[in-house]
Amino acid sequence: MFHVKPPQGSINEALPSPPVAPAQVIPPAPAAGLLRFGDVEVDLRGACVSRAGRPVPVSPREFQLLRCLAERAGTPVSRAELLDHAWGRDAMPGPQTVDVHIAWLRHKLEQDPRRPALIRTVHGIGYVLSDPDAG
Repeated sequence: MFHVKPPQGSINEALPSPPVAPAQVIPPAPAAGLLRFGDVEVDLRGACVSRAGRPVPVSPREFQLLRCLAERAGTPVSRAELLDHAWGRDAMPGPQTVDVHIAWLRHKLEQDPRRPALIRTVHGIGYVLSDPDAG
């Protein structure tokens, strides 16, 4: 008669440990959904905008455009993407619709809408939201 001895140590010691992925740096989330660009604050959760601490009335479409730009701050966003975000893929607004709404936003948010520092045109692409104090 033969007896089988139990293995020494635990079975986990015999198995190689899985490789550990390097730690990823995750940027901190904006405080309670607030994004700031110069003196403009965009509250993503409350769907409201303020400039220099004062509320700025914006339409729901204007807010959707601003939200799309704010979520991609520093990156040019095409007119087509802005249209999809604010009107939906099935809508068929006119070709200048985004431009008109951006002009309205500039009048409400820019210190000098004729020389925008916050919402800039990227010729041949669309628009980019940038922090006027950062550059």
